[in-house]
Amino acid sequence: MYTKRFFSVFILTACVSLLYHLNLLHENEKMFLCRAVPEGYEAVLFGKGNKAVFSMVYPEEPGIVKIAEDILEISVSTGNPSRYVFYFDRQRSIMSETFFNPILFDNKYVAYMKDDRLILADIFREGILELEIVRDFSEMADPVSAIISVEMLEGGEILLQYYQGEDMEIMSEMIEPMETAHVKQDEIALCPFGRFGRKL
Repeated sequence: MYTKRFFSVFILTACVSLLYHLNLLHENEKMFLCRAVPEGYEAVLFGKGNKAVFSMVYPEEPGIVKIAEDILEISVSTGNPSRYVFYFDRQRSIMSETFFNPILFDNKYVAYMKDDRLILADIFREGILELEIVRDFSEMADPVSAIISVEMLEGGEILLQYYQGEDMEIMSEMIEPMETAHVKQDEIALCPFGRFGRKL
């Protein structure tokens, strides 16, 4: 009887201990490291198992923000309102292309301006969302400032608010994803900004 109780307590203690250590390992997993180096600031991105998978040196300290469970946003400002941004998926160890002054929405998609067109796309350009929207957007020093907000609704429609024309009239419209043309794959520029970038 005592032997059974001993083994029950032993197994319970071992299970609790294992769960505790697994949780600690999970909490201590690294996602990134940013440190000063002679050339500027080095950002190191870590994949699963704390393995360094990418390193890049920037002249200014980059902003690194966790936007979802395993997704980081890495940005470098080159002066107000100029900002270059890319995203890193830690689980899959993949990086997005670099976006100029993007608007992040629903933590999965970006909106950015290119040649007076508004481009809406999923962060990693996997074909989930690729829309090109042409409107009479108000002219701004930073073109994407003409966009007030972009919101993905539950039904898959996109609620877009923007300034229109010289009078900066506020417009609001619902966009069905199938209404607009797809962005061509050859328009995608896959080169994260910075110097001395290397895949590890």
